[in-house]
Amino acid sequence: MTSVELQRWPIVVFQSRYQGVYEGGLWFALANCEQIPEGPWGDDDECLDWFTANELVAGVGDTPDEAVTDLLRKDEIRLVSERIARGEYKIGKSQENIT
Repeated sequence: MTSVELQRWPIVVFQSRYQGVYEGGLWFALANCEQIPEGPWGDDDECLDWFTANELVAGVGDTPDEAVTDLLRKDEIRLVSERIARGEYKIGKSQENIT
């Protein structure tokens, strides 16, 4: 396990208070969760605001496994985006001819 992967743990999975109305799934997962956030448990407006602001850091699914899988997918996208921003990856056309 790399140091980047260690930042994901602990992952905590919660059942949606509002049956997925605001987050889009019956379950959601959070990485590196050492304190339970208040937003998902607030009233309708607080819950909507929290999931809107944290869409990219909360994995969502109809099962706990789907929520964790979604969380890890979003985390991979975030990591690649950060590497692109640092210039570690180059995006462009390949120099090789594809036949």
